[in-house]
Amino acid sequence: MSNDKRHPRVKEAFQLDGDEQAIKEFYADWAENYDKDTSGIHYSACQSTYDLFTRLPDSEYLTVDVNDKSIRIMDIGCGTGLMGKKLADHGYSNVDGCDISLEMVQQADKLDIYNELTADIDINQPINPDWRDRYDVSMSVGVFTPGHVDPEALNQLIDMTRSGGLILVSTRLAYYDSTNYQQVSDQLEKDNKIKLLNVDKDRPYTDDSPAHYWAYVVLS
Repeated sequence: MSNDKRHPRVKEAFQLDGDEQAIKEFYADWAENYDKDTSGIHYSACQSTYDLFTRLPDSEYLTVDVNDKSIRIMDIGCGTGLMGKKLADHGYSNVDGCDISLEMVQQADKLDIYNELTADIDINQPINPDWRDRYDVSMSVGVFTPGHVDPEALNQLIDMTRSGGLILVSTRLAYYDSTNYQQVSDQLEKDNKIKLLNVDKDRPYTDDSPAHYWAYVVLS
């Protein structure tokens, strides 16, 4: 008997191997049932990310007031809008979202909580120049997971975020263990592009796995 507790859709997602077209087709098919399926495996990444967001340590480098509900936030890989809804429920009113999947973005749009929503965004690729240094906070929740993006995609989050701004990232444990995420993170610190403010390790994510949650301040 298998002890694999992953939802069948999660198993499929692990096999996408970062293929842009395969990812789009997969989420086009899953979009309508995504919220129901993830609630069934107690997907708690948004809550864990929000917990980290609201208890950051003091830093001379961080110039974002996370208690200011008007700060400009980008929800990267917004999916159906679960993280955006969490922010909206706590009064944050200046949130944009982007995702690789048009169908997931269409689901998020029904919530009427995002200022701007953009589909067909693959953060493995360079960002739109208009987004450079645009956001006070960039969040990527449930995206750094097997079969989706490379750890080097952190560079795109840095590009979106202004100096002194904040980046929040979740890394599913299987992703962290199977990629060079830690090495990429360390190198970006050595290059003075970011500074790690805090990391919550082995915090709730889904029934089948914990995740690590990272908070960085952008230095340049």
